[in-house]
Amino acid sequence: MALLAVATLLRAQPGERPPAHLTPAQWREDVTYFGRELPILHKNLFFHLSKADFDRQIGQLSNAAATASELEMKAGLARIMASVGDSHSWIEALTSSRQLELRFRQFPEGWYCVEARDDMAEAVGARLIAVAGAPVEETVRRLLAFVPQENPTQTQEAVAGLLTWPRALEAAGLPVPGDNVAFEFERAGRRFTIRASSPVRLAPGEFSRRHDIRRTPAGATFQPPLYRSDPTAFYWFRTLPSGTLYIQYNRCAEDPEQPMKGFAAEVGRTIAQKRPARIVVDLRNNGGGNSRVFRPLLDVLRGQKGRIFVAIGRGTYGSGAFNVLDLKDYARAKTVGEPTADKPNSFGEQRPFVLPNSRLRVVYATRYFRLVKNADPPSWEPDQKVTLTAADFLAGRDPVLEWIERQ
Repeated sequence: MALLAVATLLRAQPGERPPAHLTPAQWREDVTYFGRELPILHKNLFFHLSKADFDRQIGQLSNAAATASELEMKAGLARIMASVGDSHSWIEALTSSRQLELRFRQFPEGWYCVEARDDMAEAVGARLIAVAGAPVEETVRRLLAFVPQENPTQTQEAVAGLLTWPRALEAAGLPVPGDNVAFEFERAGRRFTIRASSPVRLAPGEFSRRHDIRRTPAGATFQPPLYRSDPTAFYWFRTLPSGTLYIQYNRCAEDPEQPMKGFAAEVGRTIAQKRPARIVVDLRNNGGGNSRVFRPLLDVLRGQKGRIFVAIGRGTYGSGAFNVLDLKDYARAKTVGEPTADKPNSFGEQRPFVLPNSRLRVVYATRYFRLVKNADPPSWEPDQKVTLTAADFLAGRDPVLEWIERQ
């Protein structure tokens, strides 16, 4: 299942709209239901958080229902869920409304806008200084209350997502009048403010498919590098001028227009004809799904004599991370890039339930996967670490692919 929990949330189904206003009694009923059902349904809810602490938080939130606002109740549920420490389990409490049309990433140099709607294109490539008047460092600190913090990479991605949800920012205590959020940026010593408003409902992947989204820094004339050129396609490949066969695998799911079996066969024919010196499988955009979908392509790659490299990073999660292990085990692949957002030993195989009155959807893990014995590393670490910097982004460079091409 894809991340980031916060980034690829399940949407409420038609007909599940909550009532306009809940009474304190209805909120208490929801909190009680949440506190009773989650420990029963989750594979092991108290692997990190003690039952006593969980029960204490449930009791405090139930008592607060008498005077708390709707947003305060939702924020309370989100904090409890985050305290569990499982990024594969979450509640759609602060991210079920409308989302702002810009995206952020934390680089070693700071937080930057990396995508935005055309009318906010000036923000792309600029360093984020403040959100709704609060320094970005303070904003991040506040948002961490709603993040499981399973590992540093997952935490970065989750916060990046929350920066685009007005309700999450408001729950963090920031002023968001009319869903209008003031983002202060800095570029080349000049500070400016973008007021992001008119948030919209976005289906999973819809934002990245849009043609009115700027993906390169303001003023840049270059095209996005390969790893960002078509991140919403299920999978695709091409032969680069260097002779490298580049495969981008973005989604662990069957493309209805080109099933994986046929795609893998086409890759196999290309390998036989071109005999590439190196093969790259880019999983940096792969947030998961069904790990078994990858099997036909793995069968093709495991028999190749060429050197196989796997590009990984903070977007590699869930079944996408499982496929990294498959490539290392069966194709002797070398991983290059940044640590993954997913832990090797982690929960998965989610299922949902819905709170009776608010209709908030709760997603919980039903299985625990232990892929590393006798250790519990926070991420899949690359064999060769190559960090993407803001300078790379601003120049349109992909240092991961550049490193691989030199091998």
